[in-house]
Amino acid sequence: MDTVLLFFIFTLLGIVVVLMLVLVDHVRALQSAVTQPAESAEATAAAGSDPALAMAGDAAAPIDGGQGLAPDAPPANPADTPDPAFGSLVGKRLWDGMTGKPVDGVEPEQVAALRPRFEPVLAQHITELFMEGQGHAAQGGPKPPSNRRKVVTLDGYVPSWIPQQHADTIYQAGFDSFAVNEKSLDPLRKSFAEVVDLLCSRTEVRVMGDSLSRRLVVLPQERLSALPGPAAPLPAPAALEQQAA
Repeated sequence: MDTVLLFFIFTLLGIVVVLMLVLVDHVRALQSAVTQPAESAEATAAAGSDPALAMAGDAAAPIDGGQGLAPDAPPANPADTPDPAFGSLVGKRLWDGMTGKPVDGVEPEQVAALRPRFEPVLAQHITELFMEGQGHAAQGGPKPPSNRRKVVTLDGYVPSWIPQQHADTIYQAGFDSFAVNEKSLDPLRKSFAEVVDLLCSRTEVRVMGDSLSRRLVVLPQERLSALPGPAAPLPAPAALEQQAA
């Protein structure tokens, strides 16, 4: 009888202890739920009053969707960034590819796809070389022209190359245009258009000799007072033809 009573008493004590432990855990969980929001609010308030903490919090947060780029970062200058469309096809390699010569690492299909983008590059190269000759004439004397040019487009710069003999002819046309008169205007336009069309024909782009000659070879009184600088992008040839019309 005594043994049964003792067993009953110990069983009750065990149940009471388990219930007390469960109650303690429940109370602790409630306290944690109450104190954590308060601590978060205090931390936020402290960050707002302390610039150093606020800056630290901003630095930890990703900008621009986690890309780490400032939304107001200035765009890259095209004159300092290569045009990615051309890749390694630049300079003499670009000329060779456009004139149908095999270029290591470049398939003919890639060259054909780039031809519409090369057309304004060639037009701007010609225009800047012409204006360089005209500018040297205004300064009083010619200088040996280069057949290489850093042509700047809206997407970046393209190192361009044309044969030296054609570069000399274009430069000389610009030099002669400085003092062109009504008698020499048409012959100069014709000779300039011929070399431009020859370059277009060799590179298989649309001919633009007539449109460029009418835009660039003009009488002194019709000449633009402010010529575009060497890094000013030239409109596409279609736009040049509209201006000439």
